[in-house]
Amino acid sequence: MKILVVGATGFIGKELVKKLREKFPKSVIYELSRHGKIKCDLTKMDKNCIKKLSSIKFDLVIFLAARIWYTWLPSPYTYKTFYATNVLGMKRIIQITKTKKFVYISSLAVLDKSLRKIKPRGFYGLSKCVAERECMKLLDRRCLIIRLPMVYDAREMKLETKIFYYLRFLIKLLKPLTKRIYVRVISRNEAINKIISLIYKKGIVDVHGKKISIYDFVNVLEKERKAIQCT
Repeated sequence: MKILVVGATGFIGKELVKKLREKFPKSVIYELSRHGKIKCDLTKMDKNCIKKLSSIKFDLVIFLAARIWYTWLPSPYTYKTFYATNVLGMKRIIQITKTKKFVYISSLAVLDKSLRKIKPRGFYGLSKCVAERECMKLLDRRCLIIRLPMVYDAREMKLETKIFYYLRFLIKLLKPLTKRIYVRVISRNEAINKIISLIYKKGIVDVHGKKISIYDFVNVLEKERKAIQCT
């Protein structure tokens, strides 16, 4: 297989590329990102990038690139900024690559808090919701959408998990309150294994992850970081 990973140097992307090489040793993995082997800015794709991508017949494209923000924090970006990467960037890749199978990594932020109906939360959730609709419209049965919860890794925490971790003393001080506020999380390793196991599926798959209180989540992060330091 010829596999293209868009967003290959990101938090999930760089580890996914490693796992794909282990899982499909005979496949050729192409890495596309601003700093990847195929350098490309999705918001303004240059002619060289378009020429290179259109010259390769990909069997599978996994789209991880995204402008991310958190539904529980005010966004510093306009909707246009989210739309440029999460929607237009995705559409450009679909039109250029004409792949046999396209996997779009979306978010549970497109659903309401009960996870039962479409109700996008914030500009991030709205852009992901629009992207899902466009993916299904352009590719139909060739499109797989995987909705992930918050992805964390204690070894290399991204912004949202860092915020929880750095506020751990305050969270523990407010234990009665933070025990009643829940988030849905999945470890980066679990998320990557899930993506690989779902590659041959079609349609939309919701990955609910683990529902955990903010208080307990901070304790999980602390334990994992201590284990890392010990090794």
